Amino acid sequence: MFFAIALISAFSYALQGVLMATYYRSMDTLSAVAYRGLSLIFSMAILLVFVPGHMFERIPQALPAILAASLCATLGNWAQANSFKSLPLGIATALGISFAVMVASAIGFFFLGEMLSAWQTLLMVLLLTGIVLLGFSRSTGPLPKDHNVPKGVSFALLFGLFLGAGYALIGSAARQLHPFLAGYMWETIIGLMAAGLAFSRKWFNGPSLAKVSLPLFWKILVASAPTAIGTGFYALAMTLGPIALATALISTTIVFTTLLSRLIYRERLTIWQWSLLLAICLIVGTLRYMIN
Repeated sequence: MFFAIALISAFSYALQGVLMATYYRSMDTLSAVAYRGLSLIFSMAILLVFVPGHMFERIPQALPAILAASLCATLGNWAQANSFKSLPLGIATALGISFAVMVASAIGFFFLGEMLSAWQTLLMVLLLTGIVLLGFSRSTGPLPKDHNVPKGVSFALLFGLFLGAGYALIGSAARQLHPFLAGYMWETIIGLMAAGLAFSRKWFNGPSLAKVSLPLFWKILVASAPTAIGTGFYALAMTLGPIALATALISTTIVFTTLLSRLIYRERLTIWQWSLLLAICLIVGTLRYMIN
Protein backbone atom coordinates (compact mmCIF):
# COMPACT_ATOMS: atom_id res chain seq x y z
CA MET A 1 0.00 0.00 0.00
CA PHE A 2 2.80 2.44 0.95
CA PHE A 3 4.64 1.71 -2.30
CA ALA A 4 1.60 2.07 -4.58
CA ILE A 5 0.40 5.26 -2.87
CA ALA A 6 3.83 6.89 -3.24
CA LEU A 7 4.05 6.05 -6.96
CA ILE A 8 0.53 7.33 -7.66
CA SER A 9 1.52 10.52 -5.87
CA ALA A 10 4.68 10.80 -8.03
CA PHE A 11 2.70 10.43 -11.27
CA SER A 12 0.14 13.03 -10.16
CA TYR A 13 2.87 15.51 -9.21
CA ALA A 14 4.58 14.94 -12.57
CA LEU A 15 1.35 15.48 -14.49
CA GLN A 16 0.54 18.76 -12.77
CA GLY A 17 4.16 19.94 -13.09
CA VAL A 18 4.23 19.31 -16.84
CA LEU A 19 0.82 20.94 -17.36
CA MET A 20 1.73 23.95 -15.19
CA ALA A 21 5.07 24.49 -16.99
CA THR A 22 3.19 26.31 -19.75
CA TYR A 23 1.99 28.94 -17.28
CA TYR A 24 5.30 29.15 -15.40
CA ARG A 25 7.00 29.94 -18.70
CA SER A 26 4.43 32.42 -19.99
CA MET A 27 3.56 34.59 -16.97
CA ASP A 28 5.08 36.04 -13.80
CA THR A 29 6.30 33.00 -11.89
CA LEU A 30 5.24 34.04 -8.38
CA SER A 31 1.78 34.95 -9.67
CA ALA A 32 1.54 31.56 -11.39
CA VAL A 33 2.45 29.84 -8.11
CA ALA A 34 -0.15 31.97 -6.31
CA TYR A 35 -2.99 31.18 -8.71
CA ARG A 36 -2.03 27.49 -8.69
CA GLY A 37 -2.40 27.44 -4.88
CA LEU A 38 -5.60 29.50 -4.89
CA SER A 39 -7.17 27.16 -7.44
CA LEU A 40 -6.37 24.21 -5.17
CA ILE A 41 -8.71 25.66 -2.54
CA PHE A 42 -11.49 24.44 -4.84
CA SER A 43 -10.02 21.39 -6.57
CA MET A 44 -8.64 19.83 -3.36
CA ALA A 45 -11.79 20.41 -1.30
CA ILE A 46 -13.01 16.92 -2.19
CA LEU A 47 -10.31 15.50 0.10
CA LEU A 48 -12.02 17.01 3.14
CA VAL A 49 -14.98 14.66 2.62
CA PHE A 50 -12.76 11.79 3.80
CA VAL A 51 -11.55 13.57 6.96
CA PRO A 52 -13.26 12.57 10.24
CA GLY A 53 -14.79 15.53 12.05
CA HIS A 54 -12.71 15.16 15.21
CA MET A 55 -9.50 15.67 13.21
CA PHE A 56 -10.32 19.34 12.71
CA GLU A 57 -9.94 19.82 16.48
CA ARG A 58 -6.23 18.95 16.17
CA ILE A 59 -5.46 21.77 13.74
CA PRO A 60 -4.03 24.17 16.40
CA GLN A 61 -1.33 21.72 17.50
CA ALA A 62 -0.24 21.00 13.92
CA LEU A 63 -0.61 24.56 12.62
CA PRO A 64 2.97 25.76 13.36
CA ALA A 65 4.47 22.88 11.33
CA ILE A 66 1.97 23.44 8.50
CA LEU A 67 2.70 27.17 8.34
CA ALA A 68 6.45 26.54 8.29
CA ALA A 69 6.00 23.84 5.62
CA SER A 70 3.83 26.20 3.56
CA LEU A 71 6.40 28.99 3.67
CA CYS A 72 9.15 26.58 2.59
CA ALA A 73 6.97 25.21 -0.21
CA THR A 74 5.96 28.71 -1.38
CA LEU A 75 9.61 29.64 -1.82
CA GLY A 76 10.33 26.20 -3.27
CA ASN A 77 7.53 26.39 -5.85
CA TRP A 78 8.69 29.86 -6.89
CA ALA A 79 12.24 28.52 -7.33
CA GLN A 80 10.93 25.50 -9.28
CA ALA A 81 8.90 27.74 -11.58
CA ASN A 82 12.03 29.76 -12.34
CA SER A 83 14.06 26.59 -12.97
CA PHE A 84 11.39 25.47 -15.48
CA LYS A 85 11.88 28.76 -17.35
CA SER A 86 15.64 28.22 -17.63
CA LEU A 87 16.10 24.44 -18.04
CA PRO A 88 14.37 21.51 -19.79
CA LEU A 89 11.76 19.98 -17.51
CA GLY A 90 13.71 16.74 -17.03
CA ILE A 91 16.91 18.41 -15.84
CA ALA A 92 15.11 20.91 -13.60
CA THR A 93 12.99 18.20 -11.99
CA ALA A 94 15.89 15.78 -11.51
CA LEU A 95 18.08 18.36 -9.80
CA GLY A 96 15.36 19.76 -7.55
CA ILE A 97 13.76 16.48 -6.50
CA SER A 98 17.09 14.73 -5.85
CA PHE A 99 18.29 17.53 -3.59
CA ALA A 100 14.89 17.59 -1.85
CA VAL A 101 15.26 13.87 -1.08
CA MET A 102 18.68 14.49 0.47
CA VAL A 103 17.39 17.34 2.62
CA ALA A 104 14.25 15.45 3.74
CA SER A 105 16.31 12.33 4.51
CA ALA A 106 18.78 14.32 6.61
CA ILE A 107 15.95 15.95 8.58
CA GLY A 108 14.28 12.58 9.09
CA PHE A 109 17.53 11.07 10.38
CA PHE A 110 18.77 13.90 12.61
CA PHE A 111 15.49 15.29 13.96
CA LEU A 112 12.85 12.55 13.64
CA GLY A 113 15.01 9.54 14.51
CA GLU A 114 14.17 7.64 11.31
CA MET A 115 16.56 4.80 10.44
CA LEU A 116 16.93 2.97 7.13
CA SER A 117 18.52 -0.41 6.53
CA ALA A 118 21.82 -0.63 4.64
CA TRP A 119 20.03 -2.12 1.61
CA GLN A 120 17.37 0.59 1.60
CA THR A 121 20.05 3.27 1.78
CA LEU A 122 22.02 1.69 -1.07
CA LEU A 123 18.93 1.43 -3.27
CA MET A 124 18.03 5.05 -2.52
CA VAL A 125 21.53 6.16 -3.58
CA LEU A 126 21.27 4.11 -6.81
CA LEU A 127 17.80 5.51 -7.46
CA LEU A 128 18.96 9.11 -7.04
CA THR A 129 22.03 8.46 -9.19
CA GLY A 130 19.86 7.12 -12.00
CA ILE A 131 17.48 10.06 -11.70
CA VAL A 132 20.29 12.65 -11.82
CA LEU A 133 21.82 10.91 -14.88
CA LEU A 134 18.41 10.91 -16.55
CA GLY A 135 17.87 14.57 -15.75
CA PHE A 136 21.25 15.58 -17.17
CA SER A 137 21.02 13.39 -20.26
CA ARG A 138 20.86 15.48 -23.40
CA SER A 139 17.39 16.02 -24.81
CA THR A 140 16.88 16.50 -28.53
CA GLY A 141 13.64 18.44 -28.23
CA PRO A 142 13.14 22.24 -28.05
CA LEU A 143 14.74 24.24 -25.22
CA PRO A 144 12.98 26.91 -23.12
CA LYS A 145 13.01 30.42 -24.61
CA ASP A 146 14.96 31.73 -21.58
CA HIS A 147 17.42 28.82 -21.47
CA ASN A 148 20.16 29.62 -18.92
CA VAL A 149 22.02 26.73 -17.28
CA PRO A 150 23.70 28.50 -14.28
CA LYS A 151 20.51 30.35 -13.40
CA GLY A 152 18.37 27.24 -13.82
CA VAL A 153 20.66 25.04 -11.70
CA SER A 154 20.73 27.65 -8.91
CA PHE A 155 16.93 27.80 -8.80
CA ALA A 156 16.66 23.99 -8.94
CA LEU A 157 18.94 23.66 -5.90
CA LEU A 158 16.93 26.30 -4.03
CA PHE A 159 13.79 24.35 -4.88
CA GLY A 160 15.33 21.19 -3.43
CA LEU A 161 16.44 22.95 -0.24
CA PHE A 162 13.07 24.55 0.47
CA LEU A 163 10.93 21.61 -0.63
CA GLY A 164 13.05 19.10 1.28
CA ALA A 165 12.43 21.05 4.46
CA GLY A 166 8.76 21.47 3.55
CA TYR A 167 8.36 17.72 2.92
CA ALA A 168 9.78 16.86 6.34
CA LEU A 169 7.61 19.45 8.09
CA ILE A 170 4.37 18.40 6.40
CA GLY A 171 5.26 14.78 7.10
CA SER A 172 5.41 15.63 10.79
CA ALA A 173 2.06 17.47 10.58
CA ALA A 174 0.42 14.60 8.68
CA ARG A 175 1.19 12.32 11.61
CA GLN A 176 -0.72 14.65 13.94
CA LEU A 177 -3.68 15.31 11.64
CA HIS A 178 -5.45 13.29 9.01
CA PRO A 179 -3.03 13.34 6.01
CA PHE A 180 -5.70 14.68 3.63
CA LEU A 181 -6.43 17.59 5.98
CA ALA A 182 -2.72 18.34 6.38
CA GLY A 183 -2.23 18.20 2.61
CA TYR A 184 -5.20 20.47 1.91
CA MET A 185 -4.07 23.08 4.41
CA TRP A 186 -0.51 22.90 3.14
CA GLU A 187 -1.34 23.55 -0.51
CA THR A 188 -4.00 26.21 0.06
CA ILE A 189 -1.83 28.17 2.51
CA ILE A 190 0.95 28.05 -0.11
CA GLY A 191 -1.39 29.81 -2.52
CA LEU A 192 -2.36 32.47 0.02
CA MET A 193 1.28 33.09 0.97
CA ALA A 194 2.38 33.32 -2.66
CA ALA A 195 -0.45 35.75 -3.43
CA GLY A 196 0.49 37.87 -0.42
CA LEU A 197 4.17 37.94 -1.44
CA ALA A 198 3.31 38.79 -5.04
CA PHE A 199 0.93 41.56 -3.99
CA SER A 200 3.44 43.04 -1.51
CA ARG A 201 6.10 43.52 -4.21
CA LYS A 202 4.43 46.73 -5.35
CA TRP A 203 5.47 48.32 -2.04
CA PHE A 204 9.07 47.87 -3.17
CA ASN A 205 8.47 49.23 -6.68
CA GLY A 206 8.06 45.72 -8.08
CA PRO A 207 5.20 44.12 -10.00
CA SER A 208 2.07 43.28 -8.05
CA LEU A 209 0.06 40.08 -8.34
CA ALA A 210 -0.67 39.64 -12.04
CA LYS A 211 -4.32 39.87 -13.04
CA VAL A 212 -5.79 36.86 -14.83
CA SER A 213 -9.09 36.35 -16.59
CA LEU A 214 -11.60 33.80 -15.37
CA PRO A 215 -10.93 31.48 -18.35
CA LEU A 216 -7.17 31.56 -17.62
CA PHE A 217 -7.78 30.87 -13.93
CA TRP A 218 -9.94 27.90 -14.95
CA LYS A 219 -7.12 26.57 -17.14
CA ILE A 220 -4.67 26.86 -14.22
CA LEU A 221 -7.18 25.06 -11.98
CA VAL A 222 -7.43 22.17 -14.45
CA ALA A 223 -3.65 21.99 -14.93
CA SER A 224 -2.94 21.93 -11.18
CA ALA A 225 -5.87 19.65 -10.24
CA PRO A 226 -3.71 16.45 -10.15
CA THR A 227 -2.02 18.01 -7.12
CA ALA A 228 -5.04 16.90 -5.06
CA ILE A 229 -4.02 13.27 -5.56
CA GLY A 230 -0.29 14.01 -5.46
CA THR A 231 -0.30 15.89 -2.16
CA GLY A 232 -3.06 13.85 -0.53
CA PHE A 233 -1.35 10.54 -1.29
CA TYR A 234 2.11 11.88 -0.44
CA ALA A 235 0.92 13.00 2.99
CA LEU A 236 -0.71 9.58 3.43
CA ALA A 237 2.50 7.78 2.40
CA MET A 238 4.48 9.66 5.05
CA THR A 239 2.16 8.28 7.72
CA LEU A 240 2.74 4.72 6.48
CA GLY A 241 6.54 4.72 6.19
CA PRO A 242 9.72 6.76 6.72
CA ILE A 243 9.77 10.27 5.23
CA ALA A 244 13.08 9.49 3.49
CA LEU A 245 11.66 6.47 1.64
CA ALA A 246 8.42 8.25 0.75
CA THR A 247 10.35 11.18 -0.67
CA ALA A 248 12.74 8.85 -2.53
CA LEU A 249 9.79 7.17 -4.24
CA ILE A 250 8.28 10.58 -5.01
CA SER A 251 11.54 11.34 -6.83
CA THR A 252 10.36 8.96 -9.57
CA THR A 253 8.40 12.05 -10.62
CA ILE A 254 11.31 12.61 -13.02
CA VAL A 255 10.50 9.35 -14.84
CA PHE A 256 6.89 10.36 -15.35
CA THR A 257 7.93 13.94 -16.19
CA THR A 258 10.32 12.69 -18.87
CA LEU A 259 7.63 10.52 -20.47
CA LEU A 260 4.92 13.17 -20.23
CA SER A 261 7.28 15.85 -21.60
CA ARG A 262 7.81 13.63 -24.64
CA LEU A 263 4.05 13.42 -25.21
CA ILE A 264 3.17 17.06 -24.50
CA TYR A 265 6.31 19.06 -25.38
CA ARG A 266 7.80 16.62 -27.93
CA GLU A 267 11.04 16.21 -25.97
CA ARG A 268 12.30 13.07 -27.72
CA LEU A 269 14.07 10.30 -25.77
CA THR A 270 17.39 8.74 -26.73
CA ILE A 271 18.39 5.09 -26.30
CA TRP A 272 20.46 6.17 -23.27
CA GLN A 273 17.39 7.80 -21.69
CA TRP A 274 15.24 4.75 -22.32
CA SER A 275 17.97 2.59 -20.72
CA LEU A 276 18.06 4.85 -17.65
CA LEU A 277 14.28 4.72 -17.37
CA LEU A 278 14.43 0.92 -17.41
CA ALA A 279 17.19 0.88 -14.78
CA ILE A 280 15.24 3.23 -12.53
CA CYS A 281 12.13 1.06 -12.84
CA LEU A 282 14.17 -2.01 -11.87
CA ILE A 283 15.61 -0.21 -8.83
CA VAL A 284 12.14 0.95 -7.76
CA GLY A 285 10.85 -2.61 -8.20
CA THR A 286 13.66 -3.94 -6.03
CA LEU A 287 13.02 -1.28 -3.41
CA ARG A 288 9.39 -2.41 -3.35
CA TYR A 289 10.45 -5.75 -1.85
CA MET A 290 12.57 -4.00 0.79
CA ILE A 291 9.50 -2.21 2.18
CA ASN A 292 7.50 -4.28 4.60
